[in-house]
Order: sequence, then structure tokens, then C-alpha cells
Amino acid sequence: MRRRSRYLWACALFGMSLTGCAKILTQQAIDRFAAGIQEKDLDSLRASSSPEFEQRALRLSDATQDLKVLKIPTDKAKIVKVQDVNKDERKVYVEVGKAAQKLEYRLVRSEETHQWVVDDVILPPKSTSAKTAPVSRSVAEQMDLLLSLREFLNAWDKGEREQILGLCGPDLRKELEGLPDPWLKQLCSQVVADAPKHKSLQPDARVDKDRAFLMLGKLVVEFRHIDGRWQLQDAATDAKDETVRSVRKLAGCLVQTQTFLTAYGSQIKTTLEEVTTPDFHGTCLAEADLDAVPLPVQALLGLKYDARQQKNRTEILLDGPGGIYMFTLVTGDLAPRDSTPAGSENSSPKVAEVTIFEKGGSQVKRLSSMFLSQQLLHVYADALSNRDKIRLEKMSTEDFRRRVWGRADESVLKSLPFPEVEAARPEVTATVFQGDVTEVTVTQGSRALTYVLHSTKSGLLVDDVLMPVLDRPSSLKANAEQLIPIYQFALGVHHGSMKALRQSSDDGLNKIVWIQLRSVPDFNDLFHSDVVKRLTAPVEAMRTVDAWSVVRIGRGRETVDVKLVKEADRYLVHDITFHEDTTGAAQVHLLRTFRNEIAASMQRQYHANHDKILPASAEIPVIEPTLQPSASLVPVPLSPTPRRGDAPGAVQPALYEKSPSAPEVTTFLEDEVEVRE
Repeated sequence: MRRRSRYLWACALFGMSLTGCAKILTQQAIDRFAAGIQEKDLDSLRASSSPEFEQRALRLSDATQDLKVLKIPTDKAKIVKVQDVNKDERKVYVEVGKAAQKLEYRLVRSEETHQWVVDDVILPPKSTSAKTAPVSRSVAEQMDLLLSLREFLNAWDKGEREQILGLCGPDLRKELEGLPDPWLKQLCSQVVADAPKHKSLQPDARVDKDRAFLMLGKLVVEFRHIDGRWQLQDAATDAKDETVRSVRKLAGCLVQTQTFLTAYGSQIKTTLEEVTTPDFHGTCLAEADLDAVPLPVQALLGLKYDARQQKNRTEILLDGPGGIYMFTLVTGDLAPRDSTPAGSENSSPKVAEVTIFEKGGSQVKRLSSMFLSQQLLHVYADALSNRDKIRLEKMSTEDFRRRVWGRADESVLKSLPFPEVEAARPEVTATVFQGDVTEVTVTQGSRALTYVLHSTKSGLLVDDVLMPVLDRPSSLKANAEQLIPIYQFALGVHHGSMKALRQSSDDGLNKIVWIQLRSVPDFNDLFHSDVVKRLTAPVEAMRTVDAWSVVRIGRGRETVDVKLVKEADRYLVHDITFHEDTTGAAQVHLLRTFRNEIAASMQRQYHANHDKILPASAEIPVIEPTLQPSASLVPVPLSPTPRRGDAPGAVQPALYEKSPSAPEVTTFLEDEVEVRE
């Protein structure tokens, strides 16, 4: 106060006006501030600044470096205009240097010294465009944001827990507070590992009202202006070794992983339901005996993590005792049970799966498969025993349904023999995990079976049942898909159903035989044996070569070979060979027998028609034969009866020629199937 009085007395002594004195005082305030910037003298800057400016722009010792980044002109300033807002606040418009750069200084009167000090500096806009109006830049606002970034980098590099959390906004702080100290420090280190911390910061900033994004190399930081200061909202980095797509989302996944492990170890299923997806909980954990698959909870919580983030999926990996434990968490539409609208940025992640990669081995175990496999086997074994088509289709993979259960109707399915699959409760003896495939070996009755399970989008499904058999595939799927057309054929013979015979026969057998007949012939009379009984006897062997397969049924004189061909991804009957003795020398082929009988019947009709003497003007009568239950077959009559030289009628002779694409099996129980064209 005394200094200011002496200065005013000097002004009066030399005849200077009060206006001139005010201008000099204003000039001195600006010059002191510019000199402090130029000399990087933080004490001088603080002495020539208001408390508000000091707090926003000069609160860190590195502030002078960041002020240089803003490139505030520090040459001699010429005051162009002084505008008093009130007695303690004024705006000063100046031109700096030879280029006459225009700046606006906002000064306030210090409450302590009553001198003018700098409260802010408004820089001209960097550039203007026709679409947007130029926006002036406040040094105080820019420095506040820059220093907030520097505080974040320093705290997350070596700061303590409260210092780290104190810079965060409410949402981020809530996520980070739940992390144990080792995971919190690792996460912070991941984010700021490659960011500069002591040099001048020159981020690319985008500011929109109370929201700001700063890009510093591969680091992107989001701030929100809350309660008068910039608070950290989120951060992401694309570092060489570790990528963090979102700190807040990763922290949320880590918290949920910790909660899951703690609840799993304590067997608190209500908490498990809250942090897991509906499918994982409802089909796996709800009724599971957690003691059956123990997890090393305490050991895992003290380990470093490895994270892999995708858009709506995060994988947390913990290298624990005995293996690597991977926790798969999903958000948004993949976790619809959350109260937050699906897809929103605040959706809580849910644990969808836990996968264990065994050390020193090749097994990959999924927690869902380990719990579900036992439950699934009991239900599936019961469905097999009862030939429950609906349950078998629902619990089988698409391939199993398409090749087996979808091909067999109820009557065929009830007749199919599965002697190796006994009607007993399966008892698990061993389980092998290979990613999405789980093989469970069981003792079922007196048999050892292996159920092959696949993890699919629809859940855990049965893809096959492996059986200990000789001379035929061990796969239930492979056996059943070849037996289905045979049993459908046998049922067609038993019920006299031409539709069933046509559906189970290949294109050649249909054209050569079934299309020529009005009704099903007497197979027993034609082949001198009980055909249905012989076709449904126990299977002795199966041999497959390319698209052809031969199924041997029965033993000794009752042996039958059924030749199948694969058409449109399904097996169909092409021919049946009935062996009449144990040597196999005496054979009766179904296709050849029908072909010869139909040809003989056509000849009898032809001669019967031409033995009659008719008037020249008379019409040739059409013979309407009826099928006799004897060894003779009557084809569909020709209309009109063909004469010598006439074009062939409905029955084409070429159909009776041997098809070059259908090899005839002559020997069976050899190392390889011998064929001849």
C-alpha cells in the first residue's frame, strides 16, 4: 500500500495523469508476466498471477515447460486498448512484436498488494474455416487440461492408491476401487508405460464443452470437467506388448473376475448368478457341485493378469498352478440380463466361461463342459435307450441330426439295434478336453463307451458315441446312418409299402425295379426265405470304399450283403445279395433277380399278344395283368403293346443294362473290397 502511494505521488510530482499511471502499471504487470514465461521463472510467474491462474495453470513445477508449448508471444507488448470491467478487473488488448500479434490480457487487482496481476491470457485462434467460427483459446483453460494430463501420468506411473483414485471421475473410480493393489498397479503401469512424463507435453487435444480427448502418441485420455476440475473418465493405449482398449471396461472385467473367484471359492451361488451370463449360470453353475471342480482362488488373485480386449468380449488370463486359467467376459447384447440397456457403455461385463489350459499337456478344459457333460450323458443315454427322437435331435449336433436322427422316422428308429449301448446309467471314468471337443469315457452296463461332445452356440451337444466293435466303424453315427436305409427297406417289405422301398433305394434300383411294379411282390416266395428276418439280423461287418459301402448281416447260410451307395449325402440301398451256403458260392442278387423276372414277364406278355389272330381293323387289346404271389413278376403294362420295329414303351431296355457306376462286390471279408465293373 505504501509502495503504491509513493508511485502515485511520483506521478503527481512529475505532472502525469492518473490515466497514464494506470497504463504504466498495466504495462508493468504484462511485462513481468512475459518475462517470467521467457525465463521459465515459476516464482516470478506466480508473483505476477492471480491465485486462480496459479491454481489452474501454475500448480506444478513443470508448468513453465508446458507454457512454452502454448507459444505465448513474450516480445515487447504495446497496449492498444484498456477496457475496465470494474474497479478490480480489466481487459487489456495488446500487440506483440514486429508482427503485431494480437493478445488479450485479463488482469485483476491483487487483494494483498493491490497491484494488477494476470488472471488469464486469451490467444487468437490457430486457424479459421468457413464452416466454423473462430474460437479464442484461454491459456488458463489449456494449462489446466495440460497439467491434469501431467498429474495423471505422474500418479499412474509411481503414485499411491489414493493419489491414483483421486484424479478419477466417479464412474472410473468406482471400477478401480474394487481392484486389489497388484492388479491396480499393473493396470496403471500398462496404460502409461510408453507415455512421456518429464518432457514438454504436446498432445493433440479435442475439447467439446465439458469433455476433452487428449492423444499423446499411442495413448488416448478422456477427461470430464466435473466440480470445477478435469477428472479422468477413461484411457486407452495401443502399446507394442499390451493393448488396453478401455481402462474402465478392463477394470470392470477384472473386478467381475475377482468377484467370481471369491464367490466360487466361498460357494455363494447368489453372487455367482449376479456376475455370470444367464446361460453359464442356468445351464452350468446353478445345480453344479462346485467341489467337483475346485479352483485355486487365493493363488489366482495374487497373480499378474494378461488381458485381451475386443469390442464386446474380454479375456482375462491368469497363469496359475497347474495351468493357465482364462475368464471370458461379455458385455452389451451378449449379457442381456444386466439392468443397463444392452449395448450401452455402462453395461456390466458378465463371466461367460472359464477355460483351463493344462500345463505340460494338451487338454483344454471348459468349466461348462466339465459340469454339463455328466448331466448331459445321463439324459442322452436315457434318450438312446427309449429311442426318443425329439430329445435325441435336440441334444445332438447338426451333423448327427442330419445324418442319423433326421433320416429315421419313429417306426425305423424304434427298430434300430444298438446292442453296444445298454440301457444303464453311464458312470464317468475319464474325460479328455480338446478346446470345443470333450470326450467322456464311461462304463455303461457291461460296456465301455466314449461320448463325443461339442461346445456350440446352442450349448454342449453330443456329436457321436464311440463303441468297442470289430470289423465295422466304432462310431454310432457311422453305423446308424447305414442301418437306417436297410431297416427302412425291411419295413417296406414287411408292410408292403412301395413308398418305403422307393425312399430307401437308390436311383438305379428305383428305375430298374420299383417304377415298373404296381405293388410290392412277395419277397419270401421270390427269395425262398424270410427276407425281413434276414435283413434285421445282427450286423457282422461293414466295409466302405469311397461312396460305396457293404453291410454284412447274419452268419453262415443266413448271411446277407447289403450294398449301399451315397447319394445327396445319404446312404441308399443299391443291391442285396443273399448267400445260400457257408462258402458264399451260391448267391442270389436282388437286383439281378428282379431284372430277370421283369424281363421274362415282358416276354410272356409280348408273345401272348402276338399269338392272337385279330381282324385288320381291330384294336390291339391292352393286357391288364395282376401281380401273382409266386416267383413271377408282372411289370406295369405297355400301352399300346409294342410291335416289331415300334419305338420302346414305358420300359426302356437300357435300364436293364449294368450301370458302369455301380460296381458289384464279389468278395467281402478281405482286407480290401474287390470290385469289378
